[in-house]
Parts: sequence; C-alpha cells; structure tokens
Amino acid sequence: MSRVQYSCELVTTGFERTYCVAGYRLRLQALTGVVDEEVRRHLRPFEDDVAVPGEELPFFRLVSEDGRFVASLDGRSLGEGPGPALPFIQLLWRISYEAIPTVKDRLAFHAGAVCLEGEGIAFPGASGSGKSTLVAALVMAGASYLSDEMALIADGMLEPYPKSLSLTRGSLVLLGDIERRLSTVLDDPCLDERFVAPDDLRPGAIGTRCPLRLVVFPFYERGVTTVLEPMRRAAGVVELIANSFNFAGFGGRGLAALAATAPSVTFYRLRSGDLDGAVDAVCSLAGVAAAGGAIQL
Repeated sequence: MSRVQYSCELVTTGFERTYCVAGYRLRLQALTGVVDEEVRRHLRPFEDDVAVPGEELPFFRLVSEDGRFVASLDGRSLGEGPGPALPFIQLLWRISYEAIPTVKDRLAFHAGAVCLEGEGIAFPGASGSGKSTLVAALVMAGASYLSDEMALIADGMLEPYPKSLSLTRGSLVLLGDIERRLSTVLDDPCLDERFVAPDDLRPGAIGTRCPLRLVVFPFYERGVTTVLEPMRRAAGVVELIANSFNFAGFGGRGLAALAATAPSVTFYRLRSGDLDGAVDAVCSLAGVAAAGGAIQL
C-alpha cells in the first residue's frame, strides 16, 4: 500500500478560534498546513468568538510536528500519526466526549435527530443501531439535520446539535456518491470511520429548533424486511430514558418534563435491513409522500 504524500501545495495559514458546543466552550488551534480548512469547516456550526473576560477555556490543538500530525487537549496528546485522518477523528470525538457531560439545562439523549415538515423526529439507540446512516439518508433526501449523536429536548422542542456525522465505509457505500465529495487528505484506508459535515450531505442541511413529534427506535439487521411497530407511550418513555445522557441529574424535573412532552409524541420501533425502506417508513410516519427513498416535498 502506497503512503499518501502531503504536499506543501496544500499549505494553509492555520487558525485559532473559540467554539461553543452544546454550551461547552473551547479554544481550538489548527496548524497542520494540510487540513486546517477541513477542521474549520467541520466545526463551523459551533463558531463563537464572543470574548468572556477572565475565561479560561480548554485548549485543543491539531498540528503538524516533525513530520507527524498530533491532536491534543491542554497539552495532553489525544492521538497522532503520519497522516491527519486519525488525529482529526480523535479531535472531533474528544470535543463531543467533553461537551456531552456538560449539558445541564436540557435533557440529552443518545439519539440521531432530523426535522421533517417542521416537526422533529428522534432516533434513540446504541452505537451500531443504524441511526447515523438513517439520519444521513433522510437529510440527503430533504430532511433538516439536527444531530447523529445527541438529541437535545427542552420544553417539548428538539434542538440542533449539528456535529459532523460519524459514518463507516459500509454506510457511505449505501449513501451513493457521498464518499467522492469528502476530502481525500482525510481518507485513510486503514480506518473504517469518516466524519461527514452536514453540508456534504446537502448544502444548507442544518435545521432549527422544532417540536418533537416522533420518537423512532431503529434497529438494523441485514436482510430483514422493514417493519414499523407502534409502541405504548409508557414503554416508549421508559426506553427513551434508558438512552439518556443526563436524565438522572434532573431528578423529578426530568420526569415532569417528559410527562409534559410525551402526550404530543408518538413512539415506534423500526426494524430494517434496507435503507430505502427505512427512509420510506419514516417519511410515511411524518406524513411525507415518499417514493424509492426520496422525499417528495
């Protein structure tokens, strides 16, 4: 296997700026001479350069040093390699890892989320359930992107957490020509994971705050026929709580918030081995006409 050469023709000026990710504020510096603009592009939805006097922020870096690419947080290495792909992935994952536990003012669930026809749909589930791939396919078909990892709910509203989507190469194959739109300098054949910015799926894909109307628990199983199963509201709420990042910290307030939200939400379980079928099923729930996996708006 030939080694990728990182030409000086790719050199950029680098940058340093502040971001706010679900309330978690950080400072990031990128000085790679190769993927600085890619880092900036993937984090653009979280840009926030409002200065706060006396504020001390976590300091992330992605730099090129002595022929190696190194990601770090406050001087501690997050990962390094001869190419930028692995430290880039580790940088983006660590930002989310640090941000999620800091969410205290909204309920946060391990879930993908989109908005269709002005109404929010959450897809709670563990890693490997297919939620990121389903979210990506829905966005490519016309839905607005809210998140592939964390659904934020406050006052019955679903709020965006528009981090770049984490997709496996197998998922990218299912999504048509999307892989051809991604940066070649971040393509490491030894890695099965790629981060895909929302605008790589569809320009202007990121949505806004919208009322939560559907909660769909997806489960991918190769070769099975797509089946939608309605759930009793109580069972849906229990399973939603099981996928929460911070429900325990809210105590009784969390249960009261869900009790107030649940009457306007319908719960389903979705089992599918076919991405187009899953897209059609979700669109039918949302009251959107679908044909061949494409949303007809």
